[in-house]
Amino acid sequence: MSPFWLSLWVASIALVIVILSGLAVCYWMNRCKWGGIAILDALITLPLVLPPVVVGFALLMVFTPGYAFGAWLE
Repeated sequence: MSPFWLSLWVASIALVIVILSGLAVCYWMNRCKWGGIAILDALITLPLVLPPVVVGFALLMVFTPGYAFGAWLE
């Protein structure tokens, strides 16, 4: 299988998974009367608000040896 078709296949599978899981979460958030929905909504939309540099720096800090998961991964 060529790299193009493999990428298209993986992207298609990821798209189906994201759409189905997103619809399930949206349905649950609409039907549920839980008080923490605002927090969950903020966590879901957080990747849209944060710039990629901030996310990259946070991942660097988390996985660098001597920090949270970095020492555990070595």
